[in-house]
Amino acid sequence: MVDPLIAPDPTAVVPAGTTDQAEHDPGDVARVSEWVGKIDRAEEHWKKPFAQMKTNRDIAAKGANKKWVEDGCFRVPILNRHINQAVAVLYARNPRSQVQRRKQLMYQLWDGREDTLVSSMQLAQAGDTDAVALLQEVAAVLRQDLMLDRMAKTTEILWDYYLNEQSVNYKKQLKAAVRRTKVNGVAYVKLVFQRALKPNPETQAKIDDTTAKLKEVERLLLAQEGGKLEETSAEASTLKSMLADLKQQEYIVVREGPALDFPKSDEVLIDPEVTHLASLSGAGWIAFPYDKTKEEIQKLWNVDLTDNLEDYVGARSDTRKPPISARAGKEEGQSKKIRVYEVWDKETQQKFVICRYYKGFLEMPAAPKPQLSRFWPLFPLVMNEVEHDDIIIPPSDVEQAADIQAEYNRAREGLRQHRVAARPYYVESGALSPEDKAKLANHLDHEVLTIPALAANQDVAKLIQRGPTAPIDPNLYEAEIHFKDLQRTVGTQEAALGGPTGKATATGDSIAENSRSTQNEDNIDDLDEMLTELSMAAGEMMLMELSKPTVIEIVGPGAVWPDHPQSRAEASKHLQLKIEAGSSGRPNQAAELAKLERSVPMLVQLGGLNPKPLVKRYGELLDLTVDDFVAEGMPSVVAINAAMSKTAAGAQAQTTGDPASNPADQGAAGGQNAPVADQRPPPGQPAFPTPQI
Repeated sequence: MVDPLIAPDPTAVVPAGTTDQAEHDPGDVARVSEWVGKIDRAEEHWKKPFAQMKTNRDIAAKGANKKWVEDGCFRVPILNRHINQAVAVLYARNPRSQVQRRKQLMYQLWDGREDTLVSSMQLAQAGDTDAVALLQEVAAVLRQDLMLDRMAKTTEILWDYYLNEQSVNYKKQLKAAVRRTKVNGVAYVKLVFQRALKPNPETQAKIDDTTAKLKEVERLLLAQEGGKLEETSAEASTLKSMLADLKQQEYIVVREGPALDFPKSDEVLIDPEVTHLASLSGAGWIAFPYDKTKEEIQKLWNVDLTDNLEDYVGARSDTRKPPISARAGKEEGQSKKIRVYEVWDKETQQKFVICRYYKGFLEMPAAPKPQLSRFWPLFPLVMNEVEHDDIIIPPSDVEQAADIQAEYNRAREGLRQHRVAARPYYVESGALSPEDKAKLANHLDHEVLTIPALAANQDVAKLIQRGPTAPIDPNLYEAEIHFKDLQRTVGTQEAALGGPTGKATATGDSIAENSRSTQNEDNIDDLDEMLTELSMAAGEMMLMELSKPTVIEIVGPGAVWPDHPQSRAEASKHLQLKIEAGSSGRPNQAAELAKLERSVPMLVQLGGLNPKPLVKRYGELLDLTVDDFVAEGMPSVVAINAAMSKTAAGAQAQTTGDPASNPADQGAAGGQNAPVADQRPPPGQPAFPTPQI
């Protein structure tokens, strides 16, 4: 995964820090102090929603909150199964990106009718200048459309290539993002551009090892000499000479292009002024917190933070103790993590890096490269949206069904406790000694016990009696009713979780399933919209940054890619990159197929019908790639078979010399005069009853 704090372009010079904090520009110090205050207020603002996310994760993973689990109470994690099933439906397969030409009115002279084009061809032959101009316009537009179509196909192949080239499996990460949304209420995808210049592969291992070792030696020397690196180490001199020799070899670009990061839901700080999370409307800035050790900060920005970190709290706007990451540093001898912030400021259209222990900028403010038209590199995935002024992060499925999960657990825990309490026990008047009680409680099978307190001929029942117990009422601990609440809340039926259907009818189950499918389709639209925005930004990024040789190397010699960024920007205005609708999920596939089966026989009888959308939709529902499923200009399989049968029959007639055996010579119905099997209506399918014969 890409380290977002490293400059994406290694040729760009990142302004290094300084170990002397007194040398900072006063304006920079004031600006950093102002931003530290903004971040502190944002952390306080999102504190409660982030705490709710942690509780949701405990409930989703363990089936109960932390205290219930620590007490060892009974748990039935029904929400875990609900989330897994929801993710399987919403992200059933990898989304497919599609680049198309935008709909535009390109013709000024031609009205788009074929008869006008035919008449213009005839008039052009007669020397009509207006007809010649019209034909020239049509030819120019067709050439441009062909170029744009090939450029669109090039962009599709590029985006698919970079998705599959991610250092982590992007399908698993996107599925995890959907799951994160169901648990936390929001998930994020961050788009970055990575360009890495590295030497030839045969020397790569040597350069990596030498660079890492040299940086460590330089760090130790800086710490030892008070920040002044002196050439007193023989090992450092040797390593520098080795590195200089290796760097003489030619560098090549081994990896450039868009990459995806997936920050946690509670590790992104958004301006509290945001009014709509999915579109980031109202947000003026976004900060990405990262935890780094002092050594890592020194390596990345050449900034040496002293051991007494509290000395540099002077730039803070308040006196609260600054947060040091609790994820590391708990064990003795382990370096503590210091929080740094990568800030994207929309007002100034700049990006920079700050740390609350450092008065200046770790990375000076500058326009991000590349800079997207939407500016934000962050793409939120939000479901279950609500309209509320104070609720920006909508409630997740776990939060909505937390009480249902808790009630189910309480019912099962109460039943378990009642069963324990209802076990047989015995009472006596105090005549039995502790030894006698132990004999009665732990005797062997068919053992004869000697009880001194029992007199001769005395009835044992008078000495010891069975204590009364409260009978278990099943209705008191009945938990199946909670599944009705679960269905009304998050849409999951009892049968989907493995429970009995009870007295539910097929009609009721069908209505409930249709309702669930409608909710899933809404969530799929949310996912497709986020992926479409992500794909559009990635396409814009590739057009701005990828060189033509790189594109040809990836796509092939037939790739169409303008030579200059200005030409690409102009061409991108005519292209639109989006996710095919419903490509990420299929909640109601059977019903959609049933609709097509019943409508297509009537649609094919209509004049002026374009069959391509029908064929494309069939391919989507059958999980077939449209590019492989459809071949432009190919006749139907029935037409091919009919032509082949006529050809074979004609050859047989010529061989036998009997024209009567050739169906092609028997009139319009000659090719269809064979006996045809009885055609019956297809069987019933979801949402459609079986046809009556």
